[in-house]
Amino acid sequence: MAEGDSFEIHDDDGIQVIRVLRPRFRVDDAEKLLAAVAPVDAADGPPPRVVVDLTVVEFMDSGALSVVWRLNERTTLRLAALSPLVINTFRILGMLNVLAHDDTPEQAIAALREQAR
Repeated sequence: MAEGDSFEIHDDDGIQVIRVLRPRFRVDDAEKLLAAVAPVDAADGPPPRVVVDLTVVEFMDSGALSVVWRLNERTTLRLAALSPLVINTFRILGMLNVLAHDDTPEQAIAALREQAR
């Protein structure tokens, strides 16, 4: 398990599960997450499968939202456990219909496994 101040990452049978640990998810934390999960110079091959567990997140600044978008471009991404405020932010920005999301991390992991079949 890789750990940082603001998130932790573990592997669930080939799926990287990232649990954000702070209620305010800011660009500095998000940039570290992006670098850890989907570096620009990643080797060729299928994109990493990633679940971001946002259970404790109550706020995301604009930089963190941008990083989530870039993470979506570099990985097969599913977000999990979005708070009503985060859902509303994604809805206002038109991102809610584009970003795959589930009610729980377990549902997101199951959805990625189903996609792989």
